[in-house]
Amino acid sequence: MMTENPALKSATAVLLDYVEDTDMFATAMNESVNHPALLDSQCNFLREPSAIEFMFVRAMLPADGAAQLLAVFESAVDQQMPWTAKTEKSSLLKDVEVM
Repeated sequence: MMTENPALKSATAVLLDYVEDTDMFATAMNESVNHPALLDSQCNFLREPSAIEFMFVRAMLPADGAAQLLAVFESAVDQQMPWTAKTEKSSLLKDVEVM
C-alpha cells in the first residue's frame, strides 16, 4: 500500500492534521512572535514566516507533523528555485535540524 506524499499537501493542510483548535493555535503563535500576525484562524500563513518563526511553528508540532511541514517547504523551494542544488539544501537543513 502506498502512503500519501506529504510534500504534495499544503502547509495549512499539514497544520490542520495536527492541530485540533486552529483558532487557539493561531492566536498563540501570533502572540508569540514580535511581528505582525503570522497565521489566520484557519492556520493559513498571512505572510512569509522568517526562519526563526518557521522553526518555532515546526517545534510546536509533533515530530511527524514537523517532518511533514519541512517536506512541504522543501517541495516549495524545489518548485520555486529548481536550480538550487540538493547538497546545498541538505547542508543548510542539517543546521536547522540540530536546533
